[in-house]
Amino acid sequence: MHLIQNQKILAVCDKELIGKILDKETEFKARKEFYGEKEIKKEKLRKLFRETDSVNLLGEKSVSVALKEKIAGKENIIRINNVPHIQVYFIKGENT
Repeated sequence: MHLIQNQKILAVCDKELIGKILDKETEFKARKEFYGEKEIKKEKLRKLFRETDSVNLLGEKSVSVALKEKIAGKENIIRINNVPHIQVYFIKGENT
């Protein structure tokens, strides 16, 4: 979890991707400095979705939780060398 300008950003990556360069051309790397090293269970992840302003998910397992929770659809997935990635921004109004 990152706090940037009063916004909570949840960054989640499948553990087997941490430290790997997914795209050599853009040098996109699943950095532990961004995604962290702490493992999280699906139940906790589902709860954290409701406590954040945005979510950054990388990997089959992480993305599948978002799809099951319907916070994103398959059409929102981008692939980085066939690895699924989703970014979700929650718009919160006065009553949310």
